[in-house]
Amino acid sequence: MHVRVPKPLHGWSEFFHEVWIVVIGILIALILNQVVEQLNWDQRVDAAQRSIDRELALDAGVLDERGMQATCLRQTLAQLHNVIVDARRTGRIGYVRGGATQPMIRPIETSAWEAALADGTAAHFGEKRRQQFGILYPILADFRRQFDDEQRLWTHLRWLRGAPGKISDPALADVSDASVELDYRDWVNNTNSAQQLGLIRHMGIRPAYDLILDRPGTREEVIEGDRRFGVVPPGCTPVTADGQPVSARPSQG
Repeated sequence: MHVRVPKPLHGWSEFFHEVWIVVIGILIALILNQVVEQLNWDQRVDAAQRSIDRELALDAGVLDERGMQATCLRQTLAQLHNVIVDARRTGRIGYVRGGATQPMIRPIETSAWEAALADGTAAHFGEKRRQQFGILYPILADFRRQFDDEQRLWTHLRWLRGAPGKISDPALADVSDASVELDYRDWVNNTNSAQQLGLIRHMGIRPAYDLILDRPGTREEVIEGDRRFGVVPPGCTPVTADGQPVSARPSQG
C-alpha cells in the first residue's frame, strides 16, 4: 500500500505564511463572534428599553393623576384637621360626611428596570440613559413606599365619618397623630410626583393612562373617574359636620 507523506515546508517563509493564515482565521472567528454577541445585546437592549419606556409612561400617568388630586386631598385634610381641633375642645365628634377618603392611585411599576438590572442588560445602556434611570427608579420605589404609608394613615381618619359621639383621649390622640403625619406624607408625595413627572417628560416619554385590565385610556377618562370619588376639582366634595360645612382654613389646636 502506498502512503503519501506530506512534504515538509520549504523554509521559514512558507511556515510563517501557514501560521498567518491560521491567525487570520482565528481573528475572523473572534470578530464574527463579537459581532454576533453585540447584535444579541443590541436586540436585548432595544427590547428592554421599549419595556422600560412603556413602564415609565404608565408611571408618569400615575404621577400625573396624583397631581390632579392634590387640591382635593389637601382641602379634605385641612377640614378633617379642623374636625379634630373641634373634638379636642368639645370631647365629641360630629356627624362627619363628605371629602376625599383617600388618593385614588394605580400602582407604580418598576419591574422592567429591575429585570434589566438582574440580567445585565442595564449595563449595556447608553451612559446618559443609565444615569437617568439610576436616579429616577430609586425615587419611584420610595414613592411607592410613601404612598403605601399614606394610604395606611388615611385609614386612621376614615372612622371619623359617620360615627358621631364622644371620643376617648387615646382615640383622639391616634387621629391627631395620623392627621399630622398624613399632612407631611401628602406634601412629600405631591412634591415627588411633580418632580418625577417632570423628569420623565424631560426624557421624551409621555404619560399613558391604562385603565382596568390594561385597557388604554385617556387623561380625560382618568379625571372623570376620579371626579366620581370627589378627589379632583371641580368635584371636591366638602366635609360637613352635623350638616354644616367645615372650614378648610387653618385652626389653632
